[in-house]
Amino acid sequence: MLRPLFTRVGWDAKPGESANTTILRTDLIAALNDLGDPEVVAETRARFDKYLANPAAFNADERRSLLRNVAVQADTAVWERLLQMAKAAPSEMERQQLYHLLGAPQDDALTQRALGLVLSGEVPATLAPEIVSSAATRHPDAAMDFTIRNWDKFSKMLEVTSALQFLPRLSGNSADLATVDKLNAFAAAHVPENARQDYVLATARVRYLAKVRATRLPEVDRWLAAH
Repeated sequence: MLRPLFTRVGWDAKPGESANTTILRTDLIAALNDLGDPEVVAETRARFDKYLANPAAFNADERRSLLRNVAVQADTAVWERLLQMAKAAPSEMERQQLYHLLGAPQDDALTQRALGLVLSGEVPATLAPEIVSSAATRHPDAAMDFTIRNWDKFSKMLEVTSALQFLPRLSGNSADLATVDKLNAFAAAHVPENARQDYVLATARVRYLAKVRATRLPEVDRWLAAH
């Protein structure tokens, strides 16, 4: 469904194109990349190699989009290169972005490697939560399990005023009803009863997403098959 539209838009900006077309191109590349489109994944990797050879050839928006997409489909070699780039980043903003991307891969094993960095001492304590938050986008249950299991140590890396809201935020993409039990158990053990509103909202969201997955996704599958 997306490929014909992307064929019209193309990889590179054309003279005089509208800002909406630029945004559309970025979103289409990200979507096709996330869906594992072989041509888009291969071209993204090729452009990453060009970026490594000459970073100045890419503007800030192109760089941000490219690194995000290559991180999502990263293999071990690409992930390790991103890690080295994060360690050597010349500015705090770049360092934060790159450490965040270490948690972005769809690959389960790389997600576990990223989470393993958090308490290793290799990552600045102020940036370690970025990895966990990033991992939660595609692996919310793994990110939550890690946080709960290591709460005593990990919580020290969070700002005191927002620490107890961290776990509900991680659950944002979870459609697993077991997450509801995890949130409730954590709240009972760590959160004052009069401060659990975020947990109530989070469990409601998980139940809603579970319902969508059970009832709406089959409808989407049938529609795609028919069209």
